[in-house]
Amino acid sequence: MTDRVLDRQCNKALGMESGRIKDSQISASSSFDELSTGPQNSRLNSESGSGAWCPLNQINETSHEFLQIEFPEDVVVSGIETQGRFDKGRGMEFPTGYMIEYWRTSLGRWARYKDSEGNEILEGNSDTRSAVMKILDGAIVGKIFRIIPVSEVTRTVCLRIEIHGCSFRSSLSSYSAAVGSRYDNLDLRDSTYDGDEIEGKNSERKLKNGIGKLFDGVLGEDNFEKKPGFWVGWNRNEMDTVVLEFIFSERRNFSSIFFHVSNSRKHGAELFSEAKIFFSNSDDDFYSSRIVNFEQIPDLKFETSRWVKIFLNYRVAKKIKIELSFGETAEWLLVSEVKFESKKISKLPLETEDEFELQSRRFSKIPVGTDDGFNKFGSIPAEIEEDSILSIKSHSISVLNLPIETNSNVFIFCVISLGVILIGILILIFRLNSRISKNQTLPLKITPNPFPQYYEYKKCPTALSTVSTKRYVGTPEGRIFEDEEEYAHPDFGTSNYEIYSLPEESNFPFGNQGFEQRDSPLEIQRESLEFVQNLGSGKFGTVDVYRMNGKLVAVKSLKSDSPSMESEFMKEIHVMSQLNHPNIVKVIGVSTTSKPILFVSEFLQNRDLRTFLSQLENSQNNSLSRSENVLSQEQFLSTVTQIAAGMAYLESRKFVHRDLAARNCFVDSDGTIKIGDFGMSRSLSESDYYKIHGEFPLPIRWMSPEAVFEGKFSHKNDTWALGVTLWEVYGMCKERPYSKLNDEEVIENLRNLMEKNVLREYLPRPDLCPPEIYSEILVPCWRRKPAERPSLSSVYRSIQIFQCSSSSSPRPPPPNRAAPVPPEFDSEGYSRRVHHLA
Repeated sequence: MTDRVLDRQCNKALGMESGRIKDSQISASSSFDELSTGPQNSRLNSESGSGAWCPLNQINETSHEFLQIEFPEDVVVSGIETQGRFDKGRGMEFPTGYMIEYWRTSLGRWARYKDSEGNEILEGNSDTRSAVMKILDGAIVGKIFRIIPVSEVTRTVCLRIEIHGCSFRSSLSSYSAAVGSRYDNLDLRDSTYDGDEIEGKNSERKLKNGIGKLFDGVLGEDNFEKKPGFWVGWNRNEMDTVVLEFIFSERRNFSSIFFHVSNSRKHGAELFSEAKIFFSNSDDDFYSSRIVNFEQIPDLKFETSRWVKIFLNYRVAKKIKIELSFGETAEWLLVSEVKFESKKISKLPLETEDEFELQSRRFSKIPVGTDDGFNKFGSIPAEIEEDSILSIKSHSISVLNLPIETNSNVFIFCVISLGVILIGILILIFRLNSRISKNQTLPLKITPNPFPQYYEYKKCPTALSTVSTKRYVGTPEGRIFEDEEEYAHPDFGTSNYEIYSLPEESNFPFGNQGFEQRDSPLEIQRESLEFVQNLGSGKFGTVDVYRMNGKLVAVKSLKSDSPSMESEFMKEIHVMSQLNHPNIVKVIGVSTTSKPILFVSEFLQNRDLRTFLSQLENSQNNSLSRSENVLSQEQFLSTVTQIAAGMAYLESRKFVHRDLAARNCFVDSDGTIKIGDFGMSRSLSESDYYKIHGEFPLPIRWMSPEAVFEGKFSHKNDTWALGVTLWEVYGMCKERPYSKLNDEEVIENLRNLMEKNVLREYLPRPDLCPPEIYSEILVPCWRRKPAERPSLSSVYRSIQIFQCSSSSSPRPPPPNRAAPVPPEFDSEGYSRRVHHLA
């Protein structure tokens, strides 16, 4: 586990897609059309109305159009997921960037989210279909949230979203602290603090009435000089002690407090040497003289940041003040997170000074983390909500005593309660199993024409612009991927042009560089699978069709007992289970309890695209005259756009396919194209693979020169293969690429491109391919240098733009460019209901 983590339990979808968030909770500053593009259509992965919320006015740097979601109470938001308007291919609008504003009861006003470096704008989408998830640098707490699209150029924007987070279970209202130090070229201020900055004593700047880095769920790294943005730090030259004040919404019984602190002594930071903790039962500045005094032994051996736990001896308070003293030789005192262990209390009388002896309770000196089962560097604490009631009298702490009769009644009540709980658990388990069984079924809907005419555009995009990365929030580390590499880790070793690149043993279809780890695939019970027919066999084993719960599924089975083969097979299963896109074959689950291991995925009724197109043409040849085409241009565009959309998604997830071709695209019964790889059954299409020195088959007719000769597999290699695949589609898959050349001549043709920058034989334009598609989209995919080829997302956008430019549908009138009037608020800061503008 890294030092910088966000609570994994606080990343659940809050209900835009599921409908848990009601339409009445969603509003907007304006809508282009309230019925078709109103805020009720802004749900992620929904195609309701015209496919998204679209504001009345176009978006630029100064506009303030927003989508607003209001919750019944405060929630914690840790991430935002956005999409543009797809609308079955008609949409062209998406947000390139956006800001987040939020309002909560304790703050009483609007605040704007900033990342650890002070950026307010998050990067958005690059196409209309793919969902882009942005995990915030730190969680934010609020009741009302606004997503405000922005753009550096004036453009039409439409938006769908999901909000990720969890319930706000803490009673913390705000904290106050010195603003933090900016010293010696290090900025360790609390830059995400959403409260007020005021002038305190001795002209010291103070933060008040807000929440920031100390309560955002993110821990700083050991080397604070490398990543200072996740620490709040104070320099010894600016103050003698650090004072923190935490205000809660109610009086609570506090048992412990935790500080995540730095001990990077080589950079001048040490653990605090002493902590004095004061308690108040009211909102004023009166604190009890019964303080908790904690002394810390310095750690001279380990420089790892860690949690420091201080026992509070079950003190009741509504406000807690902490004075931290610098270490003996420390230049810096750094804190990245503070947590409290507390419980609710009943309405007990307030403490008074007469009830207690006025004295300080001093704890003996103890090393960090030796109490209560903590390890050397401490554990991440969790805020605890307990129901037991404690009574504080004089110097002791005791549980309220109950009479013996009451204890007997309580015992009987507890036994009955446990029985009810066990019954409830059994019911939940039964319902969960039923739900899992339902999720395993696959719809089988046969339609006469598998290519619905999705592409009748009604709006064209404004000019695309390059987003300035300096103004936008970057991808946080520790998210989906950390280091972007030019090429995928190659399965092929490098070589000169004379000796072809040979693969290592591992050969699975997707490169999984730094992909976010998700839950393992669902374990499938073998008795639920009923064999139907065999599809083929290959390197790993067989691919068969089975029936599961009345639906057909595809099942790959591993026949080999080799540990390396099993490891490779499980690697492919794990990689494919991470993907989630309408144009990617979905993984249903696995069966690993016995041999052979089975990999279960959805079965596409119409088989692979090459077989489907060939059969479609043959079945219609007798009924069509020579002047008629099997597919219309709209149907061709539907096909190639879906393939490009799936590949653009893989590019966004940093997956390199390596074997894209029409044979690895599959057609569902409703016409949806899904990219997959049944590469284990290559006996189905062995002629498409050339064995280098007779050892390993390669799809050389779909491969770029650098992949064949240098073993370099990148997204630009997939771009080359995408161009060849689209060429296949427009040719109805009648022939293989370079069909007039044998395999050795294909190798020589690619060698000529590597050495002389020209192909001897090009793939000609298919008769059904529009000249603009061929010259502007396909041909650029086959450029010699990878850097000169378009990205997969660029190919996807180019196809959409081509359809828009060729559409005969009229464009709507331009919207009013005037910025909307900012919404009003009542005296308490609550938003007056935002009305949808017609």
